[in-house]
Amino acid sequence: MDQHQDHETMVAFTRFVEKTYPMPPAFAQGYSPTEDEKKAYNVARTEALAKRSAAETQLLEYKLKRGVFSRETVWETAKIISAADFWYLYGSGVKELQLVGMRATAQVADSEA
Repeated sequence: MDQHQDHETMVAFTRFVEKTYPMPPAFAQGYSPTEDEKKAYNVARTEALAKRSAAETQLLEYKLKRGVFSRETVWETAKIISAADFWYLYGSGVKELQLVGMRATAQVADSEA
């Protein structure tokens, strides 16, 4: 339950957010994009940044036990259900963080851990 206090875990979380909400690829060097391509790129970049920011901001709700995370029953339930079920049940108010949590829990665990 205290994984947010571990530096290595938080670095991995940030990387996972970046993979979940990737930035659009830059134009190849020497390529001259059209105005429509530039606009589409800027829209995609703005959306990715907004979702990354939202996921990281929503992590504060989790860390500081605000909103749904302020309920004692949430933390008692978390002790007896899987991480995937936790995010499925309680993540609807923090959609961007929920997606990161669901994707993270879907990863195959390291057998040597």
